[in-house]
Amino acid sequence: TAYEIKECDWSSDVCSSDLPEEFVTLFNAASTTIKQEDPDAIVVLGGVQGYDNEPDSPHYNKRGIREMDVIFAGTRGLFDVLDIHLYGDPNTFKRRIAWHEDRLKKIDCHVPVWSTECGGPDHRLCGHFYPYIKRAGKRAWEARKKEEQNSQTNKTKEHKARQWRR
Repeated sequence: TAYEIKECDWSSDVCSSDLPEEFVTLFNAASTTIKQEDPDAIVVLGGVQGYDNEPDSPHYNKRGIREMDVIFAGTRGLFDVLDIHLYGDPNTFKRRIAWHEDRLKKIDCHVPVWSTECGGPDHRLCGHFYPYIKRAGKRAWEARKKEEQNSQTNKTKEHKARQWRR
């Protein structure tokens, strides 16, 4: 059984009311309790935003990275898996996972990285995909509309056939 403790994008503004030190205290208490009750449990440090954390990225968040480092260091040894949320350009997912793995290795923390929440491409995060998303959406809508029309046509034919048989 895996337990994800307080999933929250704490390296974004979503949980800005949580100080990283408060999160560390909460996480450590929860992790310790979980392991006491279920020694085989998998404790997941969850909800890390997986945006590009390179300084030239539009999503670079220096404060969030500092907070993440405090949390990684303060919870090291008390989690079995890191969960990051990946959105945007799927071609960058491997690089972004490696970035987080490197952050963990710097503090001698060697755990697997999971992504339990992802999506993309998202036009807000990788605008160059937007024309393709728009076209795909339009094709899907047109296909659904045609399917509904065919369904209605078939119902009309069936109704006429029943009337003719009477």
